[in-house]
Amino acid sequence: MKPIVQRRRQAAATPTYVNGTEESLYAKWSRACLELRPVWRELREILGVLPLGRSVFGPPFLPGDRDDRYSGLIAALGIDPTTFAYSAGKDLFLHGDSGTLARRTLRYCPRCIAHGYHATLFQHVALEKCPLHDVPLLGICTLCGYAFKPTWESVARHPFACSCCGHLLLRTVVDPRRDIEVRLVELMVAERRRLLDFDSKNTSHFRAPLVSMPSNELDARLRRGVLRHALWTGSTLPGWNVGRTSHIYLPREKDISAHWEVDAATSATILTTLRKLRGLCRDRETDIARVAFHLDSLQSGLRMQVPACATAAAYCKTAYLYGVNPLSGLTDPDARREIEIGEDNYPRLVLRSCRVPYSLQANRIVAELEVLGLFCLVLKQVASSKRVVEIAWSDCPEAEAFCPAWSLDSKRVNFSVRHRATWRLVNWMIQRYSWTALRP
Repeated sequence: MKPIVQRRRQAAATPTYVNGTEESLYAKWSRACLELRPVWRELREILGVLPLGRSVFGPPFLPGDRDDRYSGLIAALGIDPTTFAYSAGKDLFLHGDSGTLARRTLRYCPRCIAHGYHATLFQHVALEKCPLHDVPLLGICTLCGYAFKPTWESVARHPFACSCCGHLLLRTVVDPRRDIEVRLVELMVAERRRLLDFDSKNTSHFRAPLVSMPSNELDARLRRGVLRHALWTGSTLPGWNVGRTSHIYLPREKDISAHWEVDAATSATILTTLRKLRGLCRDRETDIARVAFHLDSLQSGLRMQVPACATAAAYCKTAYLYGVNPLSGLTDPDARREIEIGEDNYPRLVLRSCRVPYSLQANRIVAELEVLGLFCLVLKQVASSKRVVEIAWSDCPEAEAFCPAWSLDSKRVNFSVRHRATWRLVNWMIQRYSWTALRP
């Protein structure tokens, strides 16, 4: 009885929206299954040689895949092979990136899928929120918590529904405004997808580093970070700054042959920026000394029972995450002595941003903006705490939340950077939170 009732509910909720250009194969196939209602034998005839248990989000353009494997599905959907390849995300998930850029679990906007709409771009690791509704994309059923991993067969049995509990994701009441809302999503998704179109000749400030940088210098984690910046549309916390893009002309530099040059330049910039931050917090020098003393003695600082203000705690944590003693300069954690930055003996401070190839000046800019972004984000988090003991000193936010995005053209002269924080924002936040007291 339950499947019959569920099928009637699904039929009553059949979306009337016409297939969109950015719509995914999951949405197209779900709509087709709501209309056809195929049984197992009919499903086998429709899909032909396509395995029923194959993932819907498995790219159908992998090397060695048969060209005719999806012919039955293409005919059932009533689309041409070019549209099919676009709906599958051939422009997004290239051969070498399909395992790291495409998510295999269904990620959906609850408001979009209520209208029967799901975009291919939602499966990209770089997109975390719906560009129209600004709500996080979900990857589990809101009723039972099951992670959707739709196959062609499971979607046929449960179109637009959880394959575990049968929870329907569509609305059962027709909304006459659904067409307008979905078309707005289409436009915004198409614009963000254009930023990641590697074959497009239209210039994009956030595509250049992916093309100009050799593949061996950009691992999968950093590549995902750059792509996430390309689709970054808003804030990470309420009240967080939405950065703007700055364009900087870089003078021609000599080719960098040694990694130590970049490490030394970024380490020196990080240390210099931290010293400037400490100068801005000089009114709370007593709190900085108190917190820094406990960090140096307790190592982890997880049981710090001292009073402090938010700005002092944020500065100390920022320095602590870079391995810098907040009270002095840069210290060797084993010998407890000062380290001077030089060509022969330099410290390797962690640069979490994606490095810019061929340019020391660009890396210095990125390093400075990274420190400012981390400080502002940490200050925002620390200010929301009530006690110092609640601060996790070794817990660093996700790099994508504070690292700047950048691009460098093929001639290595036009450098564009999108910051998360500036010195102006830092001064404003220090003035706002300088008297926010944290109890021990």
